[in-house]
Amino acid sequence: MAETKSKTADRRPDEMALTKTSAARLSQLTGIAAESLAGRTIVDLRKEFEWRIDPELFLFRRICGRVVKHDPISGEDWGVPGATVHVYDTEVNLFGYFPFGWQYGWFWPYFFRREEIGHTVTDACGNFCVWIPRFDIEWVLRWRRERLCFPEILVKPNLRDILDRLREVVELPARIPHHGPDPGPLDFLRAGIGSPAVLEQTVGPPAARLLQADVHTRVGETSGVDALLERRAFTAPMPPPAATHLHEQMKGHLEAVKLASKDNLARAQQARSWIGPFLRCIDISVPEFLPIFDVPDITFGVTQDVDGDGTEEVIYSEGLADVRWDAGYIPPVTLVADPSAFATPTCGHQPDLGPCAEPEIVVVGHMPLKNPTGGGAVPILDTTTGYAVRANRPHSTGQVGQTPTAATAATAPASGLLEFWGCCHHLKNGTPASHYRINARVSADEGATFGPWFQISDTWSNWRVVGSPSVLEYKGMTQLAGGWWEVLNPADQWIPGDHYLLQWHGPPDGLVEMQLELGQISGGAVTPIGTAPAVRLQVDNSAPSAQITALYWRLPGGALHPLPLNCPTIVRSHHDIEVVADIQATAAHLRSVELWASGCGNGNPTLLSGFEALEGLATPTSGYWHKTPADNGVARQVAWSVPASLSPGAYGFGLTAWSRAFEPGDGHVYTPTNPDIGYDPGPIWRYGQIAIAIVD
Repeated sequence: MAETKSKTADRRPDEMALTKTSAARLSQLTGIAAESLAGRTIVDLRKEFEWRIDPELFLFRRICGRVVKHDPISGEDWGVPGATVHVYDTEVNLFGYFPFGWQYGWFWPYFFRREEIGHTVTDACGNFCVWIPRFDIEWVLRWRRERLCFPEILVKPNLRDILDRLREVVELPARIPHHGPDPGPLDFLRAGIGSPAVLEQTVGPPAARLLQADVHTRVGETSGVDALLERRAFTAPMPPPAATHLHEQMKGHLEAVKLASKDNLARAQQARSWIGPFLRCIDISVPEFLPIFDVPDITFGVTQDVDGDGTEEVIYSEGLADVRWDAGYIPPVTLVADPSAFATPTCGHQPDLGPCAEPEIVVVGHMPLKNPTGGGAVPILDTTTGYAVRANRPHSTGQVGQTPTAATAATAPASGLLEFWGCCHHLKNGTPASHYRINARVSADEGATFGPWFQISDTWSNWRVVGSPSVLEYKGMTQLAGGWWEVLNPADQWIPGDHYLLQWHGPPDGLVEMQLELGQISGGAVTPIGTAPAVRLQVDNSAPSAQITALYWRLPGGALHPLPLNCPTIVRSHHDIEVVADIQATAAHLRSVELWASGCGNGNPTLLSGFEALEGLATPTSGYWHKTPADNGVARQVAWSVPASLSPGAYGFGLTAWSRAFEPGDGHVYTPTNPDIGYDPGPIWRYGQIAIAIVD
């Protein structure tokens, strides 16, 4: 596998010469003339000014991050390999726009001055690390501390910021009391205060999907909530509301502060593109329009050769406030490249395929397509039905918290982008192959009958970094007539590699049977020379259905009063009431269902009846887990209590249904002797909800 190489000779960070901007910042902190600092290295300055400059200012902080491109279809971030990350000392003039009634702000930069202080190259996954001088960071922090509210309005929101503000909204006016240990960051969502609908509207569907999965993490599972909450809140910049007379406002503010020079006015007139959103300071009032001058920051730019001409193009340039320098632990930085960037879902990992003695499709994503052998080995796949047998096992009681046995086989189909690895270089007798293709057929009735064979058609790109200075090269895996792909030479060190057989976008739902076929090219045509044993995989990318089909209310113990599903309203006249709903949840492969209800600030409706009758329980339960492979639909009448002590207002009631489909490339590690009890991924879900106005 090719390794990413530096595009310049490696140098220690303290051997880099200070730029004029860096020297000016160190001068401001130390009182030493900038002319005595510029162009010199930290190594030299440490020797000369060892006892005149605070030793901490000669240190560095290591900042790591990842350059990604957002895939709008899967909602995932794909790594951008072989890109150059440039680090800049930056000063910028900004015109801040903080529209009234919005919790965010936007900036129009109209003057940039920046000097490069370092660069590095991303690895196969888009990861990078750089060293930043401590004095540079200290100057940025000092500048911000001296200006009211600046630490907050120069912050790009992550999911934690958004949820913190959501918590303030949904928990006010009265905080929900809790007992025992401090609640986790998503505890208020588990309490039902933030419904799936509220969550999706707040952070968007992809992030809501990940957060919902974490909200319902079962006891004993490992949660990646902290890493998840550090993710950026917006996968793409969110445009500001229309700003009328923007340039006139800029001109007026520049004149008011006596900075309306010809150059400044010209720069303001050229301010066409905005950056944002940023958090708005909500504790201290800020004007709607705000000019900010000489803002210091340490910013990033990213370049990559996206067209193979040997010259790198800019794929990321926004740069402002990418890093929260005031954080004790600085979380990884995510730089979102524009759509022109080359990115890959596979970070160059090559799974263990065994000896590769004959043609074979061996792995999909991270999951082996053949079962381990030997003492204590636990199956991974039902090779006849194509179902994965470890993910989302059924619970015989229907109870969400039940721990199934290792002997209980799951029936989990695969979903998402499917990446196949295997052996395609030669037949078992050693006859070499120049090309391969994968034939497939699909069954819609669990294998009773199959449709006709067809050649899978798809394309993807391999890449590598070669030469010095290094160059990013691509090799598109296009197909010849008949669906043939070229067998790659392992000596060429392409990434993901010569064993990467297929990147299948949008495979059909059903039981898919695949057969690898090898061939040799002669005169521009490929002749088949042999086939591999067929493998089977169940695929299901369909979403569940979650519905409220009928709605009622009643006094406790009283008769049901029907409610319309459109704009229902209950006049309770200060009485305790109950809300009753007929719910249905169905899926091609149902995993589980969860009921929820959200209140108006001083408490939530209490579940009176849910799925307990299906689970052999006496107390109401909000969750249900499929009991058998055929258990793919649930229909119940459920009820919640809304006491008169709860405030009048709009209440939410609903259910969320999960498919038991999983993503084979989700990073799960398959150990032969580990039965993976509790491996319960839920990437595909759907919710149904209704809002009811309850008034006195």
